Amino acid sequence: MLSELHDAIKAVGYTPPAHIGIGKVTRFSTSKRQSDKSGWVLVFDDGKGAVFGCWRTGEQHQWQAHRDYTPSITEQEAMRQQFEEAKRKATIERDEAYAVAAREAKSLYDAAVVVKEHDYLTDKGINPNMAKVFGGKLLIPVYDELGNIQSLQSIFSDGAKRFHSGGKMAGGHCWIGDPIASETLLIAEGFATADSLHQATDLAVCIAFTAGNLKAVTDMLKIQYDKKRIVICADNDIHGVGIDKANLCGVDVVYPETYGDFNDVMKQHGIDAVRDTVFGKIKHEGLFVSLSEMMSNVTTPQWLIKGILERGSNNLLFGESGAGKSLFAMDWAFCGAIGKDWHGHKVKEELNTLIIMGEGLRGATFRFKALMQKYKGSSINGDRIRFSRRSINLLDAREAENICKLVEDMDFKPDIIIIDTLHRNMVGDENSSEDMAMYFKSIELLARRLNAAIITVHHSGHGDKGRSRGSSSIKAAMDAEFCVSKDGKDVVKFACTKSKDFGAGSDMKFSIEEVDLDGEMFYDVDEKKQITSVYLKYEGVASKKEKELTENQQKTMDSFIQTLETHGRKDCVMDNEGGYYTTVHYDEWYMFVKDAFKGAENVSKDFARCRESLLKQKVIGNNGSYWWLV
Repeated sequence: MLSELHDAIKAVGYTPPAHIGIGKVTRFSTSKRQSDKSGWVLVFDDGKGAVFGCWRTGEQHQWQAHRDYTPSITEQEAMRQQFEEAKRKATIERDEAYAVAAREAKSLYDAAVVVKEHDYLTDKGINPNMAKVFGGKLLIPVYDELGNIQSLQSIFSDGAKRFHSGGKMAGGHCWIGDPIASETLLIAEGFATADSLHQATDLAVCIAFTAGNLKAVTDMLKIQYDKKRIVICADNDIHGVGIDKANLCGVDVVYPETYGDFNDVMKQHGIDAVRDTVFGKIKHEGLFVSLSEMMSNVTTPQWLIKGILERGSNNLLFGESGAGKSLFAMDWAFCGAIGKDWHGHKVKEELNTLIIMGEGLRGATFRFKALMQKYKGSSINGDRIRFSRRSINLLDAREAENICKLVEDMDFKPDIIIIDTLHRNMVGDENSSEDMAMYFKSIELLARRLNAAIITVHHSGHGDKGRSRGSSSIKAAMDAEFCVSKDGKDVVKFACTKSKDFGAGSDMKFSIEEVDLDGEMFYDVDEKKQITSVYLKYEGVASKKEKELTENQQKTMDSFIQTLETHGRKDCVMDNEGGYYTTVHYDEWYMFVKDAFKGAENVSKDFARCRESLLKQKVIGNNGSYWWLV
């Protein structure tokens, strides 16, 4: 029976192993190297099915033994479950093997010494950069997307190259130059090619190591550096593989006119030839771009909190003293941690938040306890929210780099980073555009390196509460800006005052609710009463002067938000992004409307009139009996 499996493995271009075990993963080579163990196959306990593939390329295939009959629906479901379980087991073993190889690679690289001279460097005419030497061979670190070593490339004096056995290569990369400081990013296959390009252009160059890895590395850089131009400097090998793989990545591609790579060009024709070829491409195609190219490269927003926070964005949350600006940031962090929509703004999944504190942890403890009582019944994983123990000077680029490294070492990937406040986390002048440029560089590094949304909490201006304090460059550098202001004695208004790529939405009203904190640890023995704290209580949509809601429309909207928070569900109406709107059923909404319209002569008629008006204003959406907030 396993002879059929051997044939199936051969059919996809692999050489099957001589012996295949039952019920466990068998590793084998999918290349011509005997040391390669990227191939894997796992046969079911009954021998009637198997999954196999290559961990290096990510390929997976399924195989079923021939049957002389058509399996029943029950048998088909059992086989599907067997396939899924086999894939799960293989993935666990793969990840464990990757982790072991990564530890080995890091230990080996740490034990190596800084290279001073090496035959390969001399022959290629290149600089050592990050390379170290161990046992006569150069070691080049292969990093994952978070900057951790996942494997190594060894380069011998004769130019032969080997990757660390069992190490992960998909997405593996290494930089020559600073990608933050470089307006255009280059990608090259090899170490020597990358250094030659860096020497010629002074641009940051990312080493992808193989042509097959170009797509994974390019996709990663598109996310981490979405505002930068990316150019692949492909090898012009005799079989055309380098150029073909590069052309599948959806970015600009440049390559030598003759066979070879850009190190060959540098050695044969000089560094100016490399510079002219690369800059000729960049200058010729860099100034103008076609609508077709723009449309082909467009990406959909990666919302963390729909209409509020987008992954990788820089956001400013400012307000006057006592308006509760930090309460909003903490409320977002809490809703993200429990995966709960924030007053009609969809949270797609549970989120991790890192809060860089410039103020006391004790007060933050009280506020999050108050949020637990606000969202009573919701279970929170406290590890999803983490705090710094001190403020950090983000005018120092080294501090931002240290944060990235500390977070990566924690094995904690934040989706949101809150800097509370700007003033407490910078040693400089917020009125100075030069000082603020250094701050922006630091938060840009955090956003791109950690792929997180950044929220900077800041104070409003001394004379104008509708703008943030300090340099005008602060607002200009932000993707979105939110203003928190006092609106009368007991009401706080939340408004989006800048949004580059999305509609500002409706302003919102909140009151600051004081509560006694539950539990013995929050009992003040001296005062003989519970310690109090505050949270934001939603009070409805704030009226705008240019399009003010009528009293009945306001009641209708407030009752809608109440219904949404009580009965909202995400399984009825699909949105444009492939997910679901948070919807309420008409009957559930009507129950809240009846309370809001107590004493009205004809509740149903008033409700219908308000509903239609809000629908025309595109404040709410509708499909049959289900309604959602636009």
